[in-house]
Amino acid sequence: VEVVAKSRLANGCREVQGALEQAVGDNEREVLAAELRGRIAEVSLCPYGNFIVQKSIAMLRPPAVQFMIDELTQVPGNAIKTAKHKFGCRVLQRLLEYCRPDQVTDLVTELFEDAFALCRHRYGTYVMQHVLEYGTPPQQLHLNALLRSHAAAFGADPKACAVLVKGLACGEPQDQASLALALLSVPGLLSRMSRTRYGHPASKLAMTHLSGPDLEAADRQFLADGPKLRQTRYGRSVLAALKCSQSDAALPLEETGPFGGLSADAEENEMRSPHWTFLSL
Repeated sequence: VEVVAKSRLANGCREVQGALEQAVGDNEREVLAAELRGRIAEVSLCPYGNFIVQKSIAMLRPPAVQFMIDELTQVPGNAIKTAKHKFGCRVLQRLLEYCRPDQVTDLVTELFEDAFALCRHRYGTYVMQHVLEYGTPPQQLHLNALLRSHAAAFGADPKACAVLVKGLACGEPQDQASLALALLSVPGLLSRMSRTRYGHPASKLAMTHLSGPDLEAADRQFLADGPKLRQTRYGRSVLAALKCSQSDAALPLEETGPFGGLSADAEENEMRSPHWTFLSL
C-alpha cells in the first residue's frame, strides 16, 4: 500500500484506513503506519491524510505512535501551527486521547507557550479543551491558572468559553472552585456570559462551585440583570435554573434565589470538536 500517495486522495484515504482495520495484528498495522515516517507534519494537515493519521493513533500501541509525536515537535512552533489548523487540531486531539501523558509532555509544553491565543482560536480551542480533559494534574493546574488570570478576556470570547467549561469540569475540585471565583470577581461577567450561546454553559457550571456569600453575590448579580437576561433564550435558560432559598414556596423566575446548578453537558456538546469519522469523508 502506497500510504503517502493514497493519503492525498479521498478513495485512497478510505483504502488505507480499511487496511489498518483489517490488518492482522499490531505488527502489520505498524508496518503500514511506518510509511508515514518523515511526512507526519505534512499529512496531518491534509484534508484526507489527517484521517489516516488519526486512525493510526487510535489503532496502534502508544509506543508505536512516538515517531508521530517526535515529528510534530521536532521543529519549534510546529505543534502550535498544527493546533491552529482545521485538520491538524484533530490529530493533536487523538494524541492527547490515546498516548501516555509522558509521551506528550513536550507537545503540551510547546502548546503552553501560546496557550492564551490557542484558547481563543477557532481550532486551537479544541486542543486546549483536550489538555484539560486528558492532561496530567500539573498541566490541568497550569492551564486553570491561565484561565483565572485572564478570566475577563476568556469570558468575553466564545471560543475560550468552551475552554472555561472544561476548566470548570476537569481537574481538582478546589481548582474548579478557584476558577469560578475568578469569574465572579469580574463585575458583571457571569451575567454577560449567561446571555451568550457559548458563555451560558460556563456560567451555569461556575455557579455549582460557589457557596455561601459567594453564591449569594452571584445570585444578586443575576437578579439585578434579570431584564437583560430575559431578552435572550440563553439568559432565560440560566434564570430557569435558579431556585428559591428564602422559603419553601417557589418564587417567579425573575425573583428566584441562588443557582440550582444544572448540568452543562447539553450546551457543551455544541462546542465539541467537529465530528471525525474515518471511513466517511
